[in-house]
Amino acid sequence: MDWLFVFIKDFVVVVLGVFVALLIDRWRERRKESEFLKKALGILVENVRENRKEIEKALNEHTILLRRFLKVKPWDRTPFSVLLSRFSDTGGIFIFLPRRGLSSQIFIGEKTGVLDASTLAILSDIEEATEYMYRMYHRISDHIVNSLNSPLHEDRIRFIVLLNTIVEVERETIRLYDSFLKSVDT
Repeated sequence: MDWLFVFIKDFVVVVLGVFVALLIDRWRERRKESEFLKKALGILVENVRENRKEIEKALNEHTILLRRFLKVKPWDRTPFSVLLSRFSDTGGIFIFLPRRGLSSQIFIGEKTGVLDASTLAILSDIEEATEYMYRMYHRISDHIVNSLNSPLHEDRIRFIVLLNTIVEVERETIRLYDSFLKSVDT
């Protein structure tokens, strides 16, 4: 009977020891994940703040340019290149190119699980808006090159529509940046 008591006591001690070791290991892993998340979010927040500042600058310039183009009279047959040069004091089309794929570079594989779903969704939306912004910049620059000497009113309208789309995407991207910063601060 003494032998059975010693065996049960030793068995309980070993099981408790393993259980405590697993708890300590789990605590260390969570601490590492927390440190990783803090460092990764710090990098993302810094980049988002820089991008936000630049995109706000682009948005202001594009809004001014759009307002000036909207003041052009429909019957004005001045070539497109002359119209663009009239607005050169705004700095023209400001191409804002934020870094792409930043969140996917940091949160890959099993590290994605460290982020909560809402923050991950916002980062995904930012990536999507950024890709759309790149496409719109390419479309508007192609349009400018192809329509530079055109006196057609349709080319001006298309330019205005493209520029307006860029302004809307920039506003949405700023909103997404603000949502991300708010979700991280919370």
